[in-house]
Amino acid sequence: MNTNMNAPRRWAPRIRLAVIALHASFVVLSLYWATTVTGMVMALLLLLPLPGLVAGRLRTYGWAAMLVAIYAAFWAAEWWMPGVPPMVLIIATVAVLDFCAIALFGRIARREAAGPGLGSG
Repeated sequence: MNTNMNAPRRWAPRIRLAVIALHASFVVLSLYWATTVTGMVMALLLLLPLPGLVAGRLRTYGWAAMLVAIYAAFWAAEWWMPGVPPMVLIIATVAVLDFCAIALFGRIARREAAGPGLGSG
């Protein structure tokens, strides 16, 4: 029996795990798709925020959201090109989900840090 039923549910740790999984998937898919040195360097740039994402640093989540938004826009635009393989749609979807999870973590973590009843507006 759960003796702590009135304790607030903490979502930030769960969302952080989703961010790490999505971001790692995005890096791997970007590296898989990269065919040039420039493409590989662009994919490797996605590794820069990974230590801060794993540590849960809110400042890193802030600038990582901006970085991933650029990549998500690129992949979404790439998907609209005629004759593009379906793999591009998968990468674009993972990029958009990664951006959403990063932005959501920042909001939820700040709200949970403020305490119950605070920051809920």
